[in-house]
Amino acid sequence: MVSPRALLLTFGLMPLVLTGPAPSAKGSLAGAWKIAHAAYSGPDTSWVLTDPQASLVIFTEHHYSMMYIPGQTPRALFRESTPTDAEKIAAYDSFIANSGTYVVTDSTLTTRPIVAKNPSFTGLSFVFRLWGDSLWLTFRSTSSIAGQGLRTTLVRLK
Repeated sequence: MVSPRALLLTFGLMPLVLTGPAPSAKGSLAGAWKIAHAAYSGPDTSWVLTDPQASLVIFTEHHYSMMYIPGQTPRALFRESTPTDAEKIAAYDSFIANSGTYVVTDSTLTTRPIVAKNPSFTGLSFVFRLWGDSLWLTFRSTSSIAGQGLRTTLVRLK
């Protein structure tokens, strides 16, 4: 079972499942987005992220790129121009990034990372709903029961 923190830290707009009409999915996803809200509900814990840190998710016709800072705590700045090993680890652990291609097949949008900060990142599956300038993503592991999972809301940037 994937932990809630691991979900947030590896979230990266992996494979998604479209709940709207498939023919316009690629065109309607095109553009720049930011994370506006996230919530997790599981058997032993739950949390809500109402004030997320900086994020940027971009879809083009065939490619995507995403970067974000998980959680509500801003990234710590380096104290000197040459960071310590502890500062390097903290910087690495406080940032998520991956980019690649994506395809839409029927009602499924699948991302394929070409480069990712985490070399083991291969993707996840999300149900998504697109309405105007809002994109809702819901992750449920195969062992989740109804009502459990990670729900994230992205808003389109102008």
